[in-house]
Amino acid sequence: MRGPRRSAESGQALPLALATAAVLLLGVVSLFVLGRAQLAVAQAQTAADLAALSAGRELSARFGEAALAPASAAGLWRERLGEVAQRSATPAGARVESLRFPDRAWPPAGVEVVVSVPGPRGTRARATARAGFAVPALAGGGPTGWATGGGYSGPLLYRDGKPMCPAVAAAYDLMDAAARADGVDLVVVSG
Repeated sequence: MRGPRRSAESGQALPLALATAAVLLLGVVSLFVLGRAQLAVAQAQTAADLAALSAGRELSARFGEAALAPASAAGLWRERLGEVAQRSATPAGARVESLRFPDRAWPPAGVEVVVSVPGPRGTRARATARAGFAVPALAGGGPTGWATGGGYSGPLLYRDGKPMCPAVAAAYDLMDAAARADGVDLVVVSG
């Protein structure tokens, strides 16, 4: 009698073993999907960082042009910097979803970029990054910080130790570069 009873007990263990195997398989698949999601988030953040740095470098290199442009040209500058950011994000398989100037000041001293990359099962992972450059007067770190009265009240930049508005400082930088190319040293002299 022991023979038939033994096979009945081993038959009862089979569904339990199959259920345990199914739960383990489901856990492994879940960990795999979560791992791919984490990888997509990391890739998105890397692409966002790179895109923001590229746009921030372009903005820094072209700050003089931006400062001379009217604030109404902000859309054109966002588009231009967005193209630079997209060129940096494309090799990572990312797309730039938005680019904005976080300070809302003109001229801008930084950018904020949002990118997305494909994630598992048709999802997209998004990440945000900011980049820019420090302008002491814009950050309030200059000796006077902000001009008041006299028709202009805003941030000051310093050239040759003299305070001036960012647009004038940008024009000064362009004149200084042209003068240096001709072998002339340009200096601001107060009168």
